[in-house]
Amino acid sequence: MTYIVPNYFEKNNTSNFITSDDMFYVAYSSRKNQKRFIVRNTLNVIIIMFEGTKLLHMQNQDLQVKKNNIVFLSQGQYFMSEILGDTHSYDAALIYFDNNFIIDFMKKYDINMSKAKAESEIVLENDKFIQNISSSFELYVKNDFENKNKIMKLKTEEILLHLYNKNKEKLINFFQHILESKESSLKYKLESNLETIETIEDLCSLTKLNSANLRKQMIKEYGQFPKEWLNEKRLNKAALLLQTTDDSITQIATSCNYATPSWFINQFKKKYHNIKQNLYLLIQNIFQFGLY
Repeated sequence: MTYIVPNYFEKNNTSNFITSDDMFYVAYSSRKNQKRFIVRNTLNVIIIMFEGTKLLHMQNQDLQVKKNNIVFLSQGQYFMSEILGDTHSYDAALIYFDNNFIIDFMKKYDINMSKAKAESEIVLENDKFIQNISSSFELYVKNDFENKNKIMKLKTEEILLHLYNKNKEKLINFFQHILESKESSLKYKLESNLETIETIEDLCSLTKLNSANLRKQMIKEYGQFPKEWLNEKRLNKAALLLQTTDDSITQIATSCNYATPSWFINQFKKKYHNIKQNLYLLIQNIFQFGLY
């Protein structure tokens, strides 16, 4: 199962959850035996860790998030979340927000973006000040009164300002990624809805472009034809599943929308033929689980 967040929390009426037009907050605790789960975040998120340790298997790197860490993840990412330790438990506060929230924040506080290098995920250090602010969110969850969402936004701005004073360069790099994503409406639409895209027709429907114009825009934004882009996204997901799950080749091929395992293997070898680790994982899965 893939958890689409923050949608999952909203649909399941998760306790300790505040919603507004463009922001979501949830105090999240896990005491389950499930160590690994697949996550797709449709909004940017700040994860403030209070207890426990998590390992996030991203497309290009692994992020270990420990107690007193804060991790920023940009929207549209697909990753494997793994809870480490014998207890398989953790406590965290999650704040979800759209790109416009960051853009408005930068304008409001006149954030200088000179010499910024875009980063889609960063890990910073937490402190008691941040913990006190994030913990106070729960008071607003449990009590209903006017302007609750405005207070939530102000508190999030307070967290960002405090982190900006302590970690200016890293936070600006994350902001730069937000700006670059926002500049392209096509990229924003595609990467915010990856989970629902299965065919070229889905791409056309989502972008409101015919096939010819879609081709032109995809080449401009990604340097790829739509079919190439879609296949790369499927294979990126498959590589992650191979490295982080015990799913069979058949299961992975199906979850990545390939008609047959043999066609999936053919495409996977073309993309990863020079990457020994991934080929080893592929072969290992073939012998362990077979093609049926």
